[in-house]
Amino acid sequence: MKIRLFAAFLALLLLCLSTGCGTPASQVQALYQQFMDGNLLAVDKDGEAKPLSAYFEWVWADREEYSYTYIDMTGDGVEELCIHQSPSMCFFTVKDGELYFWHGEYTLYTRLLNNGAFLWERHGGAPTHIRYEYKELDADAKVKHSVTFAWYDGATVEPEKTYPDTYLFDEQEVSKEEYEERTKTYLSIGSDNLIWTEHPVG
Repeated sequence: MKIRLFAAFLALLLLCLSTGCGTPASQVQALYQQFMDGNLLAVDKDGEAKPLSAYFEWVWADREEYSYTYIDMTGDGVEELCIHQSPSMCFFTVKDGELYFWHGEYTLYTRLLNNGAFLWERHGGAPTHIRYEYKELDADAKVKHSVTFAWYDGATVEPEKTYPDTYLFDEQEVSKEEYEERTKTYLSIGSDNLIWTEHPVG
């Protein structure tokens, strides 16, 4: 019995260490709010503490507001702060009561999905096409899963000529049916569950 109780206690302790439960959710939210209000710095990847404006230096000056949302990106049950000011999207996390920069996306074409993954989507011409990249990150913001896929409109390859449409999955040509089957999960995730709030700059 004692062995089982000790094992349960040890499992709980390990869970707490891995999920950051030493920092209550209310404290995490308070730190995020202080950061957005300009009263707290976040430590970057080089160990330097910086204000929020430093993470959006090249776009911050001409904007009056930004959007933010909360989402658990690391899978530890503690929500990260995501701040979006197009084209930049930056994520911040709390560890041991300190605020850290976790990850940044810097392109107009990337969208945050409900599950914490990213979908890059770009429409182009010559010929008309749509290219996608879906990626998921691990707790250290490293890519743990990534896949690319694309559709090319055969009717726009050359004037007065029509070619079959081309479908690529991970740069390999596939049939339309296989393309639709293999991409439907990625394209159906959506971003509708994310609640974005506007916040004034400064």
